Amino acid sequence: LFGNGGSGSGSGSGGGSGDSLRYAYPIRVLSEKRLLTIFDPRWDKYALAMSLKLLVAAEVRTPYYMTLDADVIATRPLATRHFFSADGRAIYVDEPQSAHPHWWQGSANTLLMPLPEQATFGVTPALLSTPGSLMVLARLRALSRMYVFEDEGEVTASNELDEGAVDELTGWERTWLGLWGEGRWWSEYTLYSIVLHEHALFDELHVKRCVR
Repeated sequence: LFGNGGSGSGSGSGGGSGDSLRYAYPIRVLSEKRLLTIFDPRWDKYALAMSLKLLVAAEVRTPYYMTLDADVIATRPLATRHFFSADGRAIYVDEPQSAHPHWWQGSANTLLMPLPEQATFGVTPALLSTPGSLMVLARLRALSRMYVFEDEGEVTASNELDEGAVDELTGWERTWLGLWGEGRWWSEYTLYSIVLHEHALFDELHVKRCVR
């Protein structure tokens, strides 16, 4: 989305200390359905909106990308140093798990992963690692084989992976989005943080914002 000053090319891996930002890449508008292999109108719209911030990673061609909502505006000039540390890691807001404990536990339940005590992350706007988001999607895709769908759309959990339950390449989003609810109130950022911590990658990709 942004690059360093007048070179006309993006910052790529992110780092740098440019004093201004400019559009460095062409703008593309994608249909939400392009990011999904299947769509069910019964899915919670809030969960769907959050899922798109991870699903879009399949279309991103840079190491990091920024998530935005319609109500996010810039109130001052921005530079790459506001987003990346000197060593190229993306800066994140250190919001504690206590701010939204149900998101964190719901994400751990959804991922079938332990909840790391040290895991934190903020909300939109945020910078996400493209490979990191793809790792989250890969985990969710693999877990889709643990669920069986009844004719009326109800989801039943299995105790072990079932190769024939759900095709990982088509329709796997039904488990992720179809199961969103009590006990699985995940957010895109809590899913992301837990997966990266599980693989000991979070601190390699992110650094906490220093409040001045």
